[in-house]
Amino acid sequence: MKKTLMLLVIILQLFFAVGSLYSQSPVGKWVDSRQNFTLILRGDFTYSLTYQNGGSTGYWSSGGNQFCLRDSSGTNPVCYTVMSYSASVMVLRDVNGVLINYKKETGVQADVPVTKKRKVKGASRVIAEKGKYKLTHGHLRSGIDLTQFIIGLKIEDKEVRELKQKLVEEFNSMPDQVLGQLESIGKSMDKVHNATDPVKIGQVRQQIFAELYKLTRNMVEEQKPLMIRVINRYIKVLAYDQRNNLILTNRDVNGYINYVAFNSELAGQKILVNNAVRNSVAQQLVGNFGSMQLSQKQMLASASLIWQLTEWNWKRLNQAQKNQYIMAYRKQIAGNFRQSSQGAGYGQQQWTPPQKKSKKSLSQMRAEFNAKQNMFKMMQNMNTNSHALSLNIIENIGGTGNYWEVTDY
Repeated sequence: MKKTLMLLVIILQLFFAVGSLYSQSPVGKWVDSRQNFTLILRGDFTYSLTYQNGGSTGYWSSGGNQFCLRDSSGTNPVCYTVMSYSASVMVLRDVNGVLINYKKETGVQADVPVTKKRKVKGASRVIAEKGKYKLTHGHLRSGIDLTQFIIGLKIEDKEVRELKQKLVEEFNSMPDQVLGQLESIGKSMDKVHNATDPVKIGQVRQQIFAELYKLTRNMVEEQKPLMIRVINRYIKVLAYDQRNNLILTNRDVNGYINYVAFNSELAGQKILVNNAVRNSVAQQLVGNFGSMQLSQKQMLASASLIWQLTEWNWKRLNQAQKNQYIMAYRKQIAGNFRQSSQGAGYGQQQWTPPQKKSKKSLSQMRAEFNAKQNMFKMMQNMNTNSHALSLNIIENIGGTGNYWEVTDY
Protein backbone atom coordinates (compact mmCIF):
# COMPACT_ATOMS: atom_id res chain seq x y z
CA MET A 1 0.00 0.00 0.00
CA LYS A 2 2.67 2.50 1.03
CA LYS A 3 4.77 1.73 -2.07
CA THR A 4 1.83 2.50 -4.36
CA LEU A 5 1.10 5.78 -2.60
CA MET A 6 4.78 6.72 -2.73
CA LEU A 7 4.76 6.20 -6.50
CA LEU A 8 1.65 8.34 -6.86
CA VAL A 9 3.47 11.14 -5.06
CA ILE A 10 6.49 10.78 -7.39
CA ILE A 11 4.22 10.80 -10.43
CA LEU A 12 2.52 13.90 -9.09
CA GLN A 13 5.88 15.65 -8.73
CA LEU A 14 6.81 14.67 -12.28
CA PHE A 15 3.58 16.05 -13.64
CA PHE A 16 4.20 19.34 -11.86
CA ALA A 17 7.51 19.45 -13.76
CA VAL A 18 5.67 18.72 -17.00
CA GLY A 19 3.18 21.48 -16.24
CA SER A 20 6.05 23.90 -15.67
CA LEU A 21 7.59 22.87 -18.98
CA TYR A 22 4.42 23.64 -20.89
CA SER A 23 3.64 26.84 -19.01
CA GLN A 24 7.10 28.14 -19.93
CA SER A 25 6.81 27.11 -23.56
CA PRO A 26 9.10 29.03 -25.93
CA VAL A 27 6.09 29.79 -28.12
CA GLY A 28 5.89 33.56 -28.63
CA LYS A 29 7.91 36.50 -29.97
CA TRP A 30 11.61 36.80 -29.05
CA VAL A 31 13.81 39.80 -29.82
CA ASP A 32 17.57 40.40 -29.67
CA SER A 33 17.67 44.19 -30.05
CA ARG A 34 21.49 44.29 -30.11
CA GLN A 35 21.72 42.11 -33.23
CA ASN A 36 18.30 43.14 -34.58
CA PHE A 37 16.93 39.57 -34.56
CA THR A 38 13.19 38.85 -34.23
CA LEU A 39 12.19 35.22 -33.79
CA ILE A 40 8.55 34.09 -33.67
CA LEU A 41 7.93 30.52 -32.46
CA ARG A 42 4.47 29.06 -33.00
CA GLY A 43 2.61 26.26 -31.28
CA ASP A 44 2.62 24.11 -34.45
CA PHE A 45 6.48 24.12 -34.37
CA THR A 46 6.86 26.55 -37.25
CA TYR A 47 8.95 29.70 -36.94
CA SER A 48 9.75 32.96 -38.72
CA LEU A 49 13.07 34.72 -38.20
CA THR A 50 13.90 38.23 -39.43
CA TYR A 51 17.29 39.94 -39.27
CA GLN A 52 18.95 42.95 -40.84
CA ASN A 53 19.66 41.51 -44.27
CA GLY A 54 16.91 38.94 -44.66
CA GLY A 55 14.90 36.27 -42.94
CA SER A 56 13.96 32.60 -42.70
CA THR A 57 10.87 30.45 -42.12
CA GLY A 58 10.60 26.78 -41.28
CA TYR A 59 10.36 24.46 -38.30
CA TRP A 60 11.82 24.64 -34.78
CA SER A 61 12.62 21.86 -32.37
CA SER A 62 14.29 21.49 -28.98
CA GLY A 63 15.76 18.66 -26.95
CA GLY A 64 18.10 18.61 -24.00
CA ASN A 65 20.25 21.75 -24.31
CA GLN A 66 19.82 21.96 -28.10
CA PHE A 67 17.54 24.33 -30.00
CA CYS A 68 17.31 23.92 -33.78
CA LEU A 69 15.83 25.84 -36.71
CA ARG A 70 15.29 24.07 -40.02
CA ASP A 71 14.59 26.33 -42.99
CA SER A 72 11.57 25.30 -45.10
CA SER A 73 13.87 25.03 -48.13
CA GLY A 74 15.00 21.70 -46.72
CA THR A 75 18.56 22.57 -45.76
CA ASN A 76 20.20 20.96 -42.75
CA PRO A 77 18.99 22.44 -39.45
CA VAL A 78 20.96 25.17 -37.71
CA CYS A 79 21.35 24.17 -34.06
CA TYR A 80 22.26 26.26 -31.04
CA THR A 81 23.32 25.41 -27.51
CA VAL A 82 20.87 26.74 -24.93
CA MET A 83 23.01 28.59 -22.39
CA SER A 84 20.07 29.74 -20.25
CA TYR A 85 16.31 29.74 -20.54
CA SER A 86 13.37 31.13 -18.59
CA ALA A 87 9.88 32.39 -19.36
CA SER A 88 11.33 35.74 -20.47
CA VAL A 89 14.98 35.17 -21.47
CA MET A 90 16.60 32.71 -23.87
CA VAL A 91 20.37 32.83 -24.46
CA LEU A 92 21.64 30.74 -27.40
CA ARG A 93 25.20 30.07 -28.57
CA ASP A 94 25.87 29.22 -32.20
CA VAL A 95 28.62 26.92 -33.52
CA ASN A 96 31.02 29.87 -33.72
CA GLY A 97 30.54 30.75 -30.07
CA VAL A 98 28.42 33.86 -30.77
CA LEU A 99 25.78 34.50 -28.12
CA ILE A 100 22.24 35.53 -29.05
CA ASN A 101 20.37 37.14 -26.17
CA TYR A 102 16.65 36.87 -26.82
CA LYS A 103 14.05 38.54 -24.64
CA LYS A 104 10.42 37.52 -24.89
CA GLU A 105 8.00 40.33 -25.60
CA THR A 106 5.29 40.33 -22.94
CA GLY A 107 1.70 40.28 -24.03
CA VAL A 108 2.59 38.90 -27.47
CA GLN A 109 1.21 35.44 -28.14
CA ALA A 110 1.91 33.22 -31.14
CA ASP A 111 -0.78 30.60 -31.25
CA VAL A 112 -0.12 29.43 -27.70
CA PRO A 113 -2.01 26.18 -27.17
CA VAL A 114 -4.85 26.50 -24.67
CA THR A 115 -5.19 23.62 -22.26
CA LYS A 116 -8.64 22.14 -22.69
CA LYS A 117 -10.18 19.78 -20.19
CA ARG A 118 -11.03 16.46 -21.81
CA LYS A 119 -14.55 15.11 -21.43
CA VAL A 120 -14.85 11.70 -19.79
CA LYS A 121 -18.11 9.84 -20.29
CA GLY A 122 -19.76 9.15 -16.95
CA ALA A 123 -17.03 11.04 -15.09
CA SER A 124 -19.33 11.96 -12.19
CA ARG A 125 -20.47 8.40 -11.51
CA VAL A 126 -19.47 7.48 -7.94
CA ILE A 127 -17.68 4.15 -7.51
CA ALA A 128 -16.76 4.46 -3.80
CA GLU A 129 -17.52 6.73 -0.82
CA LYS A 130 -15.63 7.34 2.42
CA GLY A 131 -17.11 9.94 4.75
CA LYS A 132 -17.40 13.21 2.80
CA TYR A 133 -15.11 11.97 0.00
CA LYS A 134 -16.32 10.42 -3.25
CA LEU A 135 -14.23 8.43 -5.72
CA THR A 136 -15.67 8.84 -9.21
CA HIS A 137 -15.28 7.19 -12.57
CA GLY A 138 -13.42 10.33 -13.68
CA HIS A 139 -10.78 9.75 -10.99
CA LEU A 140 -10.37 6.16 -12.15
CA ARG A 141 -10.02 7.26 -15.77
CA SER A 142 -7.16 9.61 -14.79
CA GLY A 143 -5.21 6.62 -13.46
CA ILE A 144 -6.13 4.48 -16.48
CA ASP A 145 -5.18 7.33 -18.80
CA LEU A 146 -1.75 7.60 -17.22
CA THR A 147 -1.19 3.84 -17.52
CA GLN A 148 -2.27 3.70 -21.16
CA PHE A 149 -0.26 6.83 -21.98
CA ILE A 150 2.95 5.17 -20.79
CA ILE A 151 2.15 1.93 -22.62
CA GLY A 152 0.86 3.60 -25.78
CA LEU A 153 -1.99 1.11 -26.07
CA LYS A 154 -5.42 0.47 -24.65
CA ILE A 155 -5.29 -2.03 -21.77
CA GLU A 156 -7.67 -4.95 -21.45
CA ASP A 157 -10.97 -4.76 -19.56
CA LYS A 158 -9.77 -7.24 -16.95
CA GLU A 159 -6.82 -4.97 -16.19
CA VAL A 160 -9.16 -1.99 -15.82
CA ARG A 161 -11.08 -4.03 -13.25
CA GLU A 162 -7.82 -4.93 -11.46
CA LEU A 163 -6.77 -1.29 -11.23
CA LYS A 164 -10.24 -0.21 -10.12
CA GLN A 165 -10.26 -2.73 -7.27
CA LYS A 166 -6.81 -1.61 -6.10
CA LEU A 167 -7.74 2.06 -6.35
CA VAL A 168 -10.85 1.54 -4.22
CA GLU A 169 -8.70 -0.18 -1.57
CA GLU A 170 -6.29 2.76 -1.45
CA PHE A 171 -9.14 5.27 -1.47
CA ASN A 172 -10.76 3.60 1.54
CA SER A 173 -7.43 3.81 3.38
CA MET A 174 -6.48 7.45 2.56
CA PRO A 175 -9.35 9.09 0.63
CA ASP A 176 -8.20 12.71 0.78
CA GLN A 177 -4.65 11.98 -0.42
CA VAL A 178 -5.72 9.61 -3.18
CA LEU A 179 -8.32 12.05 -4.54
CA GLY A 180 -5.88 14.97 -4.46
CA GLN A 181 -3.24 13.01 -6.34
CA LEU A 182 -5.65 11.71 -8.98
CA GLU A 183 -7.15 15.16 -9.58
CA SER A 184 -3.66 16.62 -10.11
CA ILE A 185 -2.77 13.76 -12.46
CA GLY A 186 -5.96 14.41 -14.42
CA LYS A 187 -5.14 18.11 -14.85
CA SER A 188 -1.62 17.32 -15.95
CA MET A 189 -2.82 14.68 -18.41
CA ASP A 190 -5.06 17.37 -19.93
CA LYS A 191 -1.89 19.36 -20.65
CA VAL A 192 -0.19 16.34 -22.18
CA HIS A 193 -3.21 15.68 -24.41
CA ASN A 194 -3.03 19.27 -25.65
CA ALA A 195 0.47 18.63 -27.03
CA THR A 196 0.65 17.21 -30.57
CA ASP A 197 4.31 16.70 -31.49
CA PRO A 198 5.12 12.98 -31.03
CA VAL A 199 8.73 13.58 -29.94
CA LYS A 200 7.60 16.03 -27.24
CA ILE A 201 4.90 13.61 -26.12
CA GLY A 202 7.39 10.75 -26.22
CA GLN A 203 9.86 12.68 -24.08
CA VAL A 204 7.22 13.31 -21.41
CA ARG A 205 6.13 9.68 -21.51
CA GLN A 206 9.63 8.27 -21.19
CA GLN A 207 10.55 10.70 -18.39
CA ILE A 208 7.68 9.39 -16.30
CA PHE A 209 8.33 5.75 -17.19
CA ALA A 210 12.06 6.14 -16.57
CA GLU A 211 11.40 7.48 -13.08
CA LEU A 212 9.03 4.63 -12.31
CA TYR A 213 11.53 2.12 -13.71
CA LYS A 214 14.34 3.57 -11.61
CA LEU A 215 12.23 3.29 -8.46
CA THR A 216 11.07 -0.28 -9.05
CA ARG A 217 13.70 -2.06 -11.16
CA ASN A 218 15.31 -3.78 -8.14
CA MET A 219 11.98 -4.94 -6.71
CA VAL A 220 10.64 -8.46 -7.20
CA GLU A 221 7.95 -8.29 -9.88
CA GLU A 222 5.21 -9.62 -7.61
CA GLN A 223 5.96 -6.89 -5.06
CA LYS A 224 5.76 -4.00 -7.52
CA PRO A 225 2.66 -1.78 -7.53
CA LEU A 226 -0.13 -3.06 -9.74
CA MET A 227 0.16 -0.19 -12.22
CA ILE A 228 3.84 -1.04 -12.82
CA ARG A 229 3.05 -4.72 -13.28
CA VAL A 230 0.36 -3.88 -15.84
CA ILE A 231 2.79 -1.62 -17.73
CA ASN A 232 5.47 -4.34 -17.70
CA ARG A 233 3.08 -6.76 -19.38
CA TYR A 234 3.20 -4.56 -22.48
CA ILE A 235 6.67 -2.98 -22.42
CA LYS A 236 10.12 -4.51 -22.04
CA VAL A 237 13.00 -2.23 -21.06
CA LEU A 238 16.05 -3.01 -23.24
CA ALA A 239 18.45 -0.25 -22.14
CA TYR A 240 18.59 2.51 -19.55
CA ASP A 241 20.66 5.70 -19.68
CA GLN A 242 20.78 6.64 -16.02
CA ARG A 243 22.65 9.90 -16.61
CA ASN A 244 19.94 11.35 -18.86
CA ASN A 245 17.12 9.25 -17.35
CA LEU A 246 16.22 7.77 -20.75
CA ILE A 247 14.74 4.35 -21.37
CA LEU A 248 14.85 2.27 -24.55
CA THR A 249 11.96 -0.18 -24.91
CA ASN A 250 11.17 -3.00 -27.30
CA ARG A 251 8.25 -1.01 -28.73
CA ASP A 252 10.47 1.95 -29.57
CA VAL A 253 13.16 -0.23 -31.16
CA ASN A 254 10.59 -1.97 -33.37
CA GLY A 255 8.94 1.34 -34.19
CA TYR A 256 12.28 2.88 -35.15
CA ILE A 257 13.22 -0.03 -37.42
CA ASN A 258 9.81 0.18 -39.13
CA TYR A 259 10.14 3.95 -39.53
CA VAL A 260 13.65 3.75 -41.01
CA ALA A 261 12.67 0.97 -43.44
CA PHE A 262 9.60 2.97 -44.51
CA ASN A 263 11.65 6.12 -45.15
CA SER A 264 14.28 4.15 -47.05
CA GLU A 265 11.61 2.76 -49.37
CA LEU A 266 10.24 6.27 -49.94
CA ALA A 267 13.77 7.41 -50.85
CA GLY A 268 13.91 4.69 -53.50
CA GLN A 269 15.77 1.88 -51.73
CA LYS A 270 13.59 -0.84 -50.27
CA ILE A 271 15.12 -2.76 -47.38
CA LEU A 272 13.88 -6.27 -46.76
CA VAL A 273 13.57 -6.54 -42.98
CA ASN A 274 13.11 -10.14 -41.86
CA ASN A 275 13.42 -11.38 -38.28
CA ALA A 276 17.17 -11.97 -38.57
CA VAL A 277 17.83 -8.41 -39.80
CA ARG A 278 15.45 -6.94 -37.24
CA ASN A 279 17.06 -8.82 -34.35
CA SER A 280 20.59 -7.92 -35.48
CA VAL A 281 19.76 -4.20 -35.86
CA ALA A 282 17.92 -4.22 -32.52
CA GLN A 283 20.95 -5.72 -30.75
CA GLN A 284 23.23 -2.99 -32.10
CA LEU A 285 20.78 -0.22 -31.25
CA VAL A 286 20.56 -1.52 -27.69
CA GLY A 287 24.31 -2.02 -27.42
CA ASN A 288 25.11 1.47 -28.70
CA PHE A 289 22.29 3.33 -26.93
CA GLY A 290 24.57 4.55 -24.15
CA SER A 291 27.09 6.13 -26.57
CA MET A 292 24.59 7.85 -28.87
CA GLN A 293 24.13 11.61 -28.94
CA LEU A 294 21.37 12.86 -26.67
CA SER A 295 19.19 13.98 -29.59
CA GLN A 296 19.48 10.48 -31.12
CA LYS A 297 18.48 8.85 -27.85
CA GLN A 298 15.47 11.12 -27.49
CA MET A 299 14.38 10.39 -31.05
CA LEU A 300 14.79 6.66 -30.50
CA ALA A 301 12.88 6.79 -27.20
CA SER A 302 9.93 8.39 -29.07
CA ALA A 303 10.05 6.14 -32.14
CA SER A 304 6.96 4.07 -31.38
CA LEU A 305 4.82 7.21 -31.29
CA ILE A 306 6.37 8.62 -34.46
CA TRP A 307 5.91 5.36 -36.36
CA GLN A 308 2.32 4.96 -35.12
CA LEU A 309 1.44 8.41 -36.42
CA THR A 310 3.30 7.93 -39.71
CA GLU A 311 1.80 4.51 -40.43
CA TRP A 312 -1.73 5.66 -39.61
CA ASN A 313 -1.42 8.67 -41.92
CA TRP A 314 0.06 6.61 -44.74
CA LYS A 315 -2.80 4.10 -44.67
CA ARG A 316 -5.26 6.99 -44.69
CA LEU A 317 -3.93 8.50 -47.94
CA ASN A 318 -5.23 7.45 -51.37
CA GLN A 319 -2.78 6.48 -54.10
CA ALA A 320 -2.65 9.96 -55.63
CA GLN A 321 -1.87 11.46 -52.22
CA LYS A 322 0.79 8.81 -51.59
CA ASN A 323 2.47 9.67 -54.90
CA GLN A 324 2.34 13.35 -54.00
CA TYR A 325 3.91 12.62 -50.61
CA ILE A 326 6.71 10.52 -52.14
CA MET A 327 7.58 13.33 -54.57
CA ALA A 328 7.62 15.93 -51.79
CA TYR A 329 9.60 13.63 -49.50
CA ARG A 330 12.31 12.97 -52.08
CA LYS A 331 12.58 16.66 -52.93
CA GLN A 332 12.55 18.12 -49.41
CA ILE A 333 14.07 15.37 -47.26
CA ALA A 334 15.78 12.58 -49.21
CA GLY A 335 17.46 15.09 -51.52
CA ASN A 336 19.36 16.54 -48.56
CA PHE A 337 20.62 13.26 -47.12
CA ARG A 338 24.24 13.30 -46.09
CA GLN A 339 26.37 10.91 -48.07
CA SER A 340 28.38 8.95 -45.54
CA SER A 341 30.44 5.80 -45.34
CA GLN A 342 29.18 5.18 -41.84
CA GLY A 343 25.74 4.39 -40.54
CA ALA A 344 24.19 5.56 -37.27
CA GLY A 345 27.52 5.54 -35.47
CA TYR A 346 28.50 2.08 -36.71
CA GLY A 347 31.42 1.60 -39.07
CA GLN A 348 30.47 0.09 -42.42
CA GLN A 349 31.77 -3.46 -42.55
CA GLN A 350 32.99 -5.52 -45.44
CA TRP A 351 31.21 -8.76 -46.26
CA THR A 352 33.18 -11.84 -45.25
CA PRO A 353 31.69 -15.30 -45.69
CA PRO A 354 31.11 -17.04 -42.34
CA GLN A 355 33.52 -19.83 -41.37
CA LYS A 356 30.88 -21.93 -39.63
CA LYS A 357 28.28 -23.91 -41.49
CA SER A 358 24.75 -22.53 -41.49
CA LYS A 359 21.31 -23.63 -42.63
CA LYS A 360 21.12 -20.39 -44.61
CA SER A 361 22.68 -20.10 -48.04
CA LEU A 362 25.55 -17.69 -48.67
CA SER A 363 23.28 -15.56 -50.87
CA GLN A 364 20.69 -15.29 -48.09
CA MET A 365 23.33 -14.34 -45.50
CA ARG A 366 24.82 -11.80 -47.91
CA ALA A 367 21.37 -10.29 -48.52
CA GLU A 368 20.74 -9.99 -44.78
CA PHE A 369 24.15 -8.40 -44.25
CA ASN A 370 23.48 -5.84 -46.99
CA ALA A 371 20.02 -5.12 -45.57
CA LYS A 372 21.53 -4.42 -42.15
CA GLN A 373 24.21 -2.14 -43.63
CA ASN A 374 21.61 -0.24 -45.66
CA MET A 375 19.52 0.16 -42.53
CA PHE A 376 22.45 1.74 -40.67
CA LYS A 377 23.27 3.98 -43.62
CA MET A 378 19.68 5.22 -43.69
CA MET A 379 19.81 5.91 -39.95
CA GLN A 380 22.89 8.06 -40.51
CA ASN A 381 21.24 9.95 -43.35
CA MET A 382 18.11 10.76 -41.35
CA ASN A 383 18.59 13.61 -38.90
CA THR A 384 16.59 13.84 -35.70
CA ASN A 385 14.39 16.67 -37.02
CA SER A 386 13.36 15.05 -40.32
CA HIS A 387 10.24 13.59 -38.72
CA ALA A 388 8.80 17.09 -38.14
CA LEU A 389 9.12 18.03 -41.81
CA SER A 390 7.83 14.62 -42.90
CA LEU A 391 4.72 14.88 -40.72
CA ASN A 392 4.14 18.44 -41.90
CA ILE A 393 4.21 17.29 -45.54
CA ILE A 394 1.79 14.45 -44.91
CA GLU A 395 -0.53 16.73 -42.91
CA ASN A 396 -0.70 19.24 -45.76
CA ILE A 397 -1.57 16.46 -48.19
CA GLY A 398 -4.45 15.07 -46.16
CA GLY A 399 -3.18 13.58 -42.92
CA THR A 400 -2.82 14.83 -39.38
CA GLY A 401 0.14 15.83 -37.25
CA ASN A 402 -1.78 15.27 -34.03
CA TYR A 403 -0.75 12.06 -32.28
CA TRP A 404 -3.92 11.95 -30.18
CA GLU A 405 -6.18 11.73 -33.23
CA VAL A 406 -4.79 8.30 -34.11
CA THR A 407 -4.81 6.64 -30.68
CA ASP A 408 -7.57 4.25 -29.64
CA TYR A 409 -7.55 4.89 -25.89
